[in-house]
Order: sequence, then structure tokens, then C-alpha cells
Amino acid sequence: MKNYIISILLLVALYVFFWGYFSWRILEMTNIAFMFGLLSLTFFVILKIIQSGFFDLFFTSMRQFKGFIFRKSNAENRIEKQLSEDIQLQEFKKSAYKWSLAITLTVALSSFIMSLLGLFLLKG
Repeated sequence: MKNYIISILLLVALYVFFWGYFSWRILEMTNIAFMFGLLSLTFFVILKIIQSGFFDLFFTSMRQFKGFIFRKSNAENRIEKQLSEDIQLQEFKKSAYKWSLAITLTVALSSFIMSLLGLFLLKG
């Protein structure tokens, strides 16, 4: 949790740096931060849906359909078996999903915080 807060604060500081460096108006900065946050939140939701296994039935049926139309070679069967049994690869995939989720959520939250700060500065 502490790492997320530090990351969010660093990203907000980065937004403030870009705001000063490019001489953006507050409204432009608010719009850019909101759109960037919306984009990263969309990526987060897509990754979370894929990780939850929502499309597993679809992917499995498409793989079976492909196997019905196109015959697999013995080498392809061996490679698929090796990949499914590779524990390091499975751990890498889990780690990559975990980090991708953390990064996209952190960027989304910091962007939304920055856009809210911009809105409060516009009102004040």
C-alpha cells in the first residue's frame, strides 16, 4: 500500500512538472490527465476481465474449432505440452499480470487525482 501511495505521489509530481514545462493552462492539464486516466483505467479493466477467466470458454472453444479445421503437427503438440508444464513461464505470466494491473491502476488513480486537483483549481 505504501508503494502505491508513493507511486501515485510521484506521478502527480510528474504531471505538475509537465504542466509547468509545457505551460499548459489548468483546463488543458485537467483534460489530458482525465483522458490519460480513463485510458489506463480501461486497460486495467480489460486486464482484470481477462485474468478473471471470463473468456476462457470462448478461447477454449476457438482452440478446439481450430484443431477441428487445421490438423496439428506432432511438434506443435509437444511444444504446447512443454509450455503448459513450464512452471517458470506460468509464474512469469502471473507476475506480469500482477505488475500490469498495479501499474495501470496507479496511473489511473494518479491521473484522476490530478484531474480533480485541476477542477478544484478552476473553481477556486
